[in-house]
Amino acid sequence: MKKRNLLAMIALGSGVATGAQAAVDLCFVPISEWQPRYAVKEMVERQGWKVRRIKVDDGCYEFIGWDEEGNEIEAEIDPASLAIIRIKIEAFHVLDAKQHDNKKKNEDN
Repeated sequence: MKKRNLLAMIALGSGVATGAQAAVDLCFVPISEWQPRYAVKEMVERQGWKVRRIKVDDGCYEFIGWDEEGNEIEAEIDPASLAIIRIKIEAFHVLDAKQHDNKKKNEDN
């Protein structure tokens, strides 16, 4: 019985190690080549974006904020070149009063 538990623990442990090894960083830049956070902030502000947060994730800078239209933006940025590697935009749509009333009527029918 103890051998079976030991084998199960080894199998589980090796699966966890394999899963951890599968997580690959998007940016392979030595820290000595990174630009400072304020450079990221300046770059995104030139795009017209507002900063909520800039953090480091998977070896890249991760920007979270929104654009002039209120769309939420998440972007992964190369820390050396400040190139945008990956971006996700969630559109924000504001209904005017007439659109809201029409939508409400359609929902009631």
